Amino acid sequence: MEFCNRGVLGQAERKGVFTGARTDNKNVHDPNHTGGTAYKPTILENMSSVFTKIIAGDLPGRFVYRDEDVVAFLTIEPLAYGHVLVVPVAEVDKWTDVDPTTWAKLNELAQRVGKAITEVFAIPRAGYVIAGFDVPHTHIHVFPAAKMSDYDFSQAMSMDATDPAQMDAAAEKLRQALGTDEKGLVK
Repeated sequence: MEFCNRGVLGQAERKGVFTGARTDNKNVHDPNHTGGTAYKPTILENMSSVFTKIIAGDLPGRFVYRDEDVVAFLTIEPLAYGHVLVVPVAEVDKWTDVDPTTWAKLNELAQRVGKAITEVFAIPRAGYVIAGFDVPHTHIHVFPAAKMSDYDFSQAMSMDATDPAQMDAAAEKLRQALGTDEKGLVK
C-alpha cells in the first residue's frame, strides 16, 4: 500500500479535502498475525473519519448538539443554510451496523433537529437522507426542504460558496431552538 506524503495531504487539506491518510509509513501489526512480516493494513484501517476528527476537536465544526453518544453539526457543503449532519460518536461505517440503542438516539436527535429547522427557518418540511457514500461514518442529513428538488445533492453549495456569517447564524438559531450552548451542549 502506498502512503500519501505530507505535501500532497497539505495541498488537499488546504483545498478543504480531508483524506485521513497516514503519513508516517509505519506498519500497523495485526494482533492475530503470526507470520514474520508485518501486516500492512488497508487505508480504511489506518484512518479516523473526518467526522471523528470533528467530534474530537481536531477539525472545526459548527455543533448544534452533542452528548456522549450522538452529535449534530452543520455540514460544510449544505443544500441550504441550516443543513445538519446527525452522527454517532462511535465510528460505524454503515447505518445498518449501528447498534439499536444508538440508532434510536440518532433518530430521536434527527427528529428534534428537523423540528428546529422547520421552526427556525419557517420551512414546511425538514428533509432526512442517509446516503453514506462520501464519509465512512454513519450520518443522517437533516435540512430545510420546501419541495422535492431540495433533495438534489448535486445542487449543494461548495465550501467556498458558503457565507461563514450565514453558517454561524444558522448554527446559532438551531442551538437556541435546541436549548444548547455554543459547543452544542444542553444548557
